[in-house]
This record gives sequence, structure tokens and C-alpha cells, in this order.
Amino acid sequence: MGMSVIEISPEGRGAGVHGNAVSCGRTRREGAVGACSGRKAACVSSRREMSGRRSICLVAALLLCVPGIRQGAFVLAESQRSRERADRVVARVNGRPIRWSELLLQARLQGVAESELVEAETRDRLLREAVDRALLREYLDDRRVPIPERETRLVLKTIEQRLQREGKSLEDVIGKVGLTREDAERIVGLQLRWAIAARRMIGEREIRAYWNAHRAELDGTRVRVRHIVVRVPAGGDDGRRRREDARRLLQEVRRRILAGELSFEEAARRYSDAPSKDNGGDLGFIPFRGAVLPEVARVAFRTPVGQISGPFESPVGVHLIQIVARQEGELSLEDARPEIFKRLAVAKQAELLDRLRHEAQIEILR
Repeated sequence: MGMSVIEISPEGRGAGVHGNAVSCGRTRREGAVGACSGRKAACVSSRREMSGRRSICLVAALLLCVPGIRQGAFVLAESQRSRERADRVVARVNGRPIRWSELLLQARLQGVAESELVEAETRDRLLREAVDRALLREYLDDRRVPIPERETRLVLKTIEQRLQREGKSLEDVIGKVGLTREDAERIVGLQLRWAIAARRMIGEREIRAYWNAHRAELDGTRVRVRHIVVRVPAGGDDGRRRREDARRLLQEVRRRILAGELSFEEAARRYSDAPSKDNGGDLGFIPFRGAVLPEVARVAFRTPVGQISGPFESPVGVHLIQIVARQEGELSLEDARPEIFKRLAVAKQAELLDRLRHEAQIEILR
């Protein structure tokens, strides 16, 4: 059955049924845990301990890492009107309600100002994410995947300790968005439950296949990169035109380098907008994660030594890179196993949510 989205007017009259009318975009959680990019000795303790700490840190970050929010921006007044607003149902997923309070909490966690919730784009994004969480929770409930109590308690303890250092309590923070401790446990437990479900799906053969296909990204390999970037902001007709111009420029620069008319270093000094232009574009040796933009790292690790990439884009602008040298990594499959599992789990969740959205009955209440 295709996903049907029913938009309901404030008076309760259905505004129509649209197949696939709301594209509930997947949540990209790629890369919360860094790949082991140093030497082998720097990467290990026990894998079980690493995995547990990463799960705790990941969920704790979701609940707490919200710098820059003005104190009290999301405090719901004790008035009846505010309570009614927090309890207001904004969507239903297979008949189960999503309330305004959940969107308020996610806005707080993401550092979104309350005033921004009047913007349709921001509100719709938060709503799509809430729909995804509801679909995932229903999937896990149907399969009786339990909330891992020990891990959940550890996460909540970590959160409470941090809040205490700030002179706050967990109950105060979640109470300000109209939620209870049970709600916090449910939110914390969702991704911990998904990790349990993912372990049932991901077998040794799949892990080894991923290792073989992505070994250089995971074993500590580093590549030495020279880099040119023409900075162009994305968005709008003017941004698109400027990016097309930058792409044509770098294509011509690449042709001239390959023809021997100038060196990559000379081209970087002349055309690059990055600070590295003073060094002829030399970025030194970089790992797959953490040193440069993901778009740059992906191209760098698939470009052979001595070769120059074609022009490619990132949120910053248009890039051209040359690979000067390569240092092979020393980490093993066992060292990389937690990161491989995490990547596969993220990919499987995205695939699952794509399917669930098409099968679900989703009502968006306006």
C-alpha cells in the first residue's frame, strides 16, 4: 500500500488525500563516531566498552548539546493555554498522535529558536523527523524490541550529572517542554532499541563485505592532498550560475595542468580561495574523517596517486584536488568493526524508513 498523507484543516475537514504528498526525509546520522584514523595503538580499548560509550555519548548529545539557546526561550507558561498548546496533536501516524510538545523538544535540542517555528520550512522539517521517529518506534514495538534498561539508565545518569553541574535537573528541562521522565526514557531508548534490532539484521558476511569495499576509509590510511577551491555560496539562481562558472574555470585549469602549461601549485596560488593556496594548495596527509569536508575526503580517497580529480562541489564551493602520496593504514577489521556496524545500521534504518513511509497512513493536521 502506498503511503497516504491526509492534510486536515483546523476545522477538521480533510483537505484531500495525496499519495506520497509528504516526503518525510530521512535523518542523516552519518559520521557521529569517527573512524580510527591514527595508528593502531591509539584506537583500542575493548570493543564492547567503546560501543557502549559511543551509544551513551550519542544519545546524551542529542539531549544536551544545545549551546546558544537563550535561557527560557522554550519555557512553557503554566497557564492552561500553554498546556493545551503543548498537548495539541499536530499529526497522526497509523492513528497514533504526534503532539506539539515533541516538536518543541526537538527544536530545543537542535538550537532552533521558538520564533523560527512559525516558518513553514522549519516546522515541516521537525514534523517529518517526528513522523520518522513514530514509524521507527512502531516498527520496534511490533517486534517487541525492548528498551535496554541498563544502557538507558547510564545515558540518563550522564545527562543528569551534566545538568547538575549547570544547576539544573532533568525533570526541569523536560518539564519545560511538557514531557515527563518516562517520555525522556522513551526518547533515549529509541536509538538504543534500534541498535538491538540492527544486530539481528547485520551479519558477519555483510560486515566483511563492507570492510573489503571501504577498507581505506577504516584502516587508518592517509592521503596527501593538494587542493583548489573557488568559494561560491549555494542556493538561488545567482548561486547556481556562479557555481557553473566556477566549474568551467576549474575544468580549464585542470586541462592546463595536464597539458603542462602550469603546475598544480601555481594554479592553487592563482585561483584558490583557501588559506592553503600560500602553500601551493598542500593540505598534507589527511585521514578519511575529521580533517576536511566529507565531499573532499570521498573524492580524495577514490582518486589514484598522481591523478587530478574533476571539479566537484561541496556546500563551500567548487573544488579540484591532486593526490600526491598515500600512506596505508594498519588497523584491522576488528578495530573497525564498531564503525562498520554503525554505518550499516544507519543505512538500514534509512532504507527501512523509506519503506515504512510508503506503507503508513500519515495525517498532517494544519
